Amino acid sequence: MVVEEIHLKNAREKAETLYEALQKDRLSVVGDMAFKVAEEAILAFGSREDPYATHRRSRTFYLIKTHFSEEHRSV
Repeated sequence: MVVEEIHLKNAREKAETLYEALQKDRLSVVGDMAFKVAEEAILAFGSREDPYATHRRSRTFYLIKTHFSEEHRSV
């Protein structure tokens, strides 16, 4: 769970930065931080679900394989 806590801490810090940038009307920073907050939240969830995955890509594949049905995966 340590990895999950690290990702959640990073997400909180990035959310604070996002809020500060929004107050200063720095919209390009806001957009970038919004994606980074979402990424950290997804990585936190992934580390909770598969704590032994050591790489983002393997976590992503694990989450897709286990949380989406076959019909949702086909494009």
